[in-house]
Order: sequence, then C-alpha cells, then structure tokens
Amino acid sequence: MYFYYLEARAAIARAASVFILYASSYAQECAVGNKRTTVTAADVITAISKLECDDLEKPLKEAVEVWKSTRQQKLEEAKKRKVEKA
Repeated sequence: MYFYYLEARAAIARAASVFILYASSYAQECAVGNKRTTVTAADVITAISKLECDDLEKPLKEAVEVWKSTRQQKLEEAKKRKVEKA
C-alpha cells in the first residue's frame, strides 16, 4: 500500500512540474511578444488563461493583489523609518 502512495506522489509531482513548465513557457512568450525580457504577473495570468485553467485564474489574481498591497505597505513603512532616522 505504501508503494502506491509513493508512486502517486511522484506522478503528481511530475504533473505539477510539467504544468509549471508549460505555464512559464507561455508567460515567457507573452513577455517576448510585448518586447520585454522580464516575465510579469500579467504574463503569468495570461498564460494561465491560454492554458484554459480558469479555476486558477481568480485565485492567482487575488494572490497578486495581496502581494501588491503587502509590498506597498512595506515600502511605506520603510519610508517612515527612513524619515524618522533623518
């Protein structure tokens, strides 16, 4: 029974790595198509929609928004600390 668990786990890991490879490849194509060398979140979201993974698109957009707001808060806190030190 334990053998099946390991085999299933390995199969899921392989499938996930192939999916990530395809998604990153499509995202890279989007970036190159827009004459950029850096892949952005918008490129990844476009790649997910091209792969027809509509179930992942909404959570991905939400995660990007959370990341942006967290990054903005950190930048504001850093500016406040810099002003306080000066």
